[in-house]
Amino acid sequence: MAQLKRFEYKNKRREKMKKSLHCFILSAVLGTACIGANLPFTAPSASSFTASAAEYSSFVKTEPDERCKLYGAPSVILRLKDEDALNEIDLSTDERPASVIMTLNEDMNVLSADGGVIGSFDDVFSQIYLAAIPIAEIKTQSAAEAFVSAYESNKIADLTVLSADDSVLSYVRNALPSIRGIYDCTKKSLTDKTEIIKTSTAAMASTIILSEEQSDLATVTYFQSRMKTVWTELPDDADSFDVKNAVSSGTYGLIKNDCSEIFKAYASYKGGSLNTGSKYVQPSVARYSLNIAHRGLPITKAENTIEGCKAAVASGATHLEIDAQLSKDNKIVIMHDSSIARTTDYETGEHEISNMTLEEIRRYKVCKTMNGYKTDPCEIPTAENFFKEFKGKDVVFVFEIKSAAPALITELRTLIEKYDFWDQITVISFNSSVLAQMHSVIPEVPIASLAGFAQKNFETDSALYNSFNAVADITQGNLNDFVYFESTLKDRGYMSFCWTIGSAQDCISLSANGEFALTNNVADSYGNSVCKIEGKAGQKAEEASLKTGEKITIVSTAYNGETEEQEGTIFAIRKFGEHAEIIAAYEEVEKVTYTRAFRVDYTTRETKKEGCKSAVGGSMLAALVIASAIAFTGKKETM
Repeated sequence: MAQLKRFEYKNKRREKMKKSLHCFILSAVLGTACIGANLPFTAPSASSFTASAAEYSSFVKTEPDERCKLYGAPSVILRLKDEDALNEIDLSTDERPASVIMTLNEDMNVLSADGGVIGSFDDVFSQIYLAAIPIAEIKTQSAAEAFVSAYESNKIADLTVLSADDSVLSYVRNALPSIRGIYDCTKKSLTDKTEIIKTSTAAMASTIILSEEQSDLATVTYFQSRMKTVWTELPDDADSFDVKNAVSSGTYGLIKNDCSEIFKAYASYKGGSLNTGSKYVQPSVARYSLNIAHRGLPITKAENTIEGCKAAVASGATHLEIDAQLSKDNKIVIMHDSSIARTTDYETGEHEISNMTLEEIRRYKVCKTMNGYKTDPCEIPTAENFFKEFKGKDVVFVFEIKSAAPALITELRTLIEKYDFWDQITVISFNSSVLAQMHSVIPEVPIASLAGFAQKNFETDSALYNSFNAVADITQGNLNDFVYFESTLKDRGYMSFCWTIGSAQDCISLSANGEFALTNNVADSYGNSVCKIEGKAGQKAEEASLKTGEKITIVSTAYNGETEEQEGTIFAIRKFGEHAEIIAAYEEVEKVTYTRAFRVDYTTRETKKEGCKSAVGGSMLAALVIASAIAFTGKKETM
């Protein structure tokens, strides 16, 4: 089904691309006519391209390569090193990058890797228009000011700015709030990852770039668990093995100055919801999903309670999604509804949280699941109760703000600072005014919209949510369009956070489709699923036996912490003098996933001391050594 959707989309896209390019072709024809008549003609600039295509869309229509069987494959990003690299951006081929990084100076020229000028930004943009998403790398304040000034006349909607300088990035993003931001961390220390989260978010970057060395599985997972999309910069000499190893880190993008090795690696993945004869071939998947516990364990426990959330974490939840209301005395109360009536033992009287003090609210107990079944009574908790209970534990909060009262966000900042909770919180909301307040009052905390980013409104929604640096957390109903998630969102740095999944099987199926962050009601039963695989440490094998397709031992870890040795298959191998590096594939019922590279030492053959063969062999070897020594000595004496 996914492949059929890809095929149908591809044909529609080609037709739409023809229409979008019609304006350009017409401009070129008219230009030729003008030249023939000795009339003035200026080559189309970025601004004229955008204006001429306004009837259709100035957003690049990227799509997954239909030959790639790797679901959730990292976006391919070309770092433009010289003019020849522009040849990689060809609409007639599937092997073209989704985005192009262009380094700009204060004269708005695109620079090559050695500092030379490739061309003006307008000229280069004209060559990649509608074929790849432009990313402008800005290194200095003077270049930033020139870029902002140039943008005022160009107004390129589908654009991203990149910088390693957070002050430069912040300047551009605040001046041009509708575009996207990327923070380059490849030369930065990651000792304090929390500070990277705070700095990049305050600078209005939703994506960060790490080097190949920085992009280990734990580091990539850390950032992406906190709504920071990671792209990995590969070195110039990275080969197909390096690409596969980077894919297994879970990164969402791969940057290289020559993308051929990336496409070569992608072509080697198998699967993709195909049937080969009578055998089902599982899709390959680039990363495991997050297990986000929606209101704790709302089907079996009282929802939005400390007790229910502790049980969820013990069962394997990576995140806790909880809901925030504001009481009359400005306390943040954790409850989904604005009223206490549905989930507590309330009977009569005032029930609206905003009209009650915390003391009045605490007269009641939460005693029902989300479906209305009775449970053991639990105290109605506050945000402060949650921060105290889970501070320092391996769990991240997805904190949904229900109330639009500005005092809630002010109080939230106070609590985050009091408990130093920066490392463990992200914020979501349906309300764009709440997200705007968050960006104003707590700009260091990553935020996501629950309401925007539907495909039909993507271009207008993205401009709005970019203005307060919000990413996407999308309803499960919008997951039907595979291409939308696999290209439109992913290629612009948006990870697939989605809500709300009702069964463990649905979670497993969505994970097999490459969906990343699954807000669900069954974090306990989904907690039995595998969330990480790695090679078994200390393995040894005969060198000759280490080849692709052969079996190798791996270790799987479930969300609930249980580990188990499994049989894997060698997917890629790189051999050295005394050991090999292995990337292994692990087949589950629904999908195939891949380890990071791990070491396997070669076994050495020890000479046997017992037995006829070893004795004869030893005697013959000794005789040969003695004979050689005598011959050498004799020869030396005659010289």
